[in-house]
Amino acid sequence: MKKISLNKDGTPRKRRNGTAKGGSNIVSLSVDEIMDLASQEVNFIPVSEEWVKSRLYANYLQGKKVSNDSSDLQSVEDKIEYALTSFENE
Repeated sequence: MKKISLNKDGTPRKRRNGTAKGGSNIVSLSVDEIMDLASQEVNFIPVSEEWVKSRLYANYLQGKKVSNDSSDLQSVEDKIEYALTSFENE
């Protein structure tokens, strides 16, 4: 049997419920199952913030253009204005 740890005032410490801080239970449902569960009165379905962020990032990566064409890079370099300054005379 575990020894009960006590607070400074002698009362027993409260036990944690076993889930990690910020943890939640996740259930996987198909879109059809969600539509069956949702009625006409439902306007919003709560989803995990991590899921939304991962979906948005995946969509960002799909839309990102990757080009190996050096002419695109050259046209960007041509638009960059710069000036050379010599500090040797000062």
